[in-house]
Amino acid sequence: QMLLKSQAAVDAADLNGSKALHYAARHGRTAVVQLLLDAGAKVDTASNAGLLRALHLAATRGYIAVVRVLLQAGADANSAVEMITPMHLAAGNGHTDIVRLLLAAPETSRLLTGAAGQAAAMGQAETAIIVLRAVMSRDRSAATAEIAGQPALAAAVLRQWEAAERAARELEARWPAVQQLVIGINATHQKLRARAAGVMAS
Repeated sequence: QMLLKSQAAVDAADLNGSKALHYAARHGRTAVVQLLLDAGAKVDTASNAGLLRALHLAATRGYIAVVRVLLQAGADANSAVEMITPMHLAAGNGHTDIVRLLLAAPETSRLLTGAAGQAAAMGQAETAIIVLRAVMSRDRSAATAEIAGQPALAAAVLRQWEAAERAARELEARWPAVQQLVIGINATHQKLRARAAGVMAS
């Protein structure tokens, strides 16, 4: 705050091309990110080292509060560095909450290509399935192609399917017991109603 009050250049870069906004986002300093944005920092400014934006850095490390502030400030959720978007980085690191936030951002069509496979390759099966469902809801053929081209993703989908099948079998096995429980509850309810009616009549 003192530096900004002294008219320090909010978008000044260090020798690596990183700016104050990059450092704040990388370390999850939400209040500092907001302060810099309020002071006029460019939300989508790129560092010279790797051309990463603040959104890439926050998404990589799982700082959802920073991601939310950056998106609200107009950060481009589709910004790509060598075809890698914030979605790829969040998915690959298993940050499902950020993945959901990015999926809710406007114009996310380019975000999804390859992100599910990236997550699966990094062992983040749950996140991979979330992204894949989003892809499937928009373009089933694209989802099929992505599965076919990503063995890790195909394995994640298979595990999800097998888990759903096991759950269905378990439910089927327990269904008779559930039915008996419902019958018992209904019978108890009928008895209580009859008792209440008897009390009211007397």
